[in-house]
Amino acid sequence: MRAPALLALLALSSSCVSASWNRATWQRPAARDVVAGLPRSGIGLQECLDLLGAPTLVFEHRVHGLTLAYAWVQDRRFGGTVSVPLGDRESASFSYATARAGAYALVLWLDESWVLEDWREGRLGSLIGEEPPRPATLEEIELTRR
Repeated sequence: MRAPALLALLALSSSCVSASWNRATWQRPAARDVVAGLPRSGIGLQECLDLLGAPTLVFEHRVHGLTLAYAWVQDRRFGGTVSVPLGDRESASFSYATARAGAYALVLWLDESWVLEDWREGRLGSLIGEEPPRPATLEEIELTRR
């Protein structure tokens, strides 16, 4: 029983083991106290901007309304490699890696008067869809003015 354990210890002593862990955030989520104090509806565009600052994304909501997205990305990666020499010029190696990245956002929807209708926080793709909505056509704009 001691011989295999000794051989394994000798093999590992000349082997190479490496591990890495990375975490990165692009942009920053809105402060928790600001989000907690944000009313569900009824405040104007200027008040939203005063509370939250400039949004990351802005696009149309129901032709004349606005959607403001305060987006951020969190990226976490973990990996490791083990390499064991088998002879003069041969070695065996094993690698493992995980990656978890996600785009998150605080999204505000404002009506045609640019007054807050609602807001939600979560994954950006599920809140606004995988593709942002297309701009309204001239015909759609004219129909909403009548």
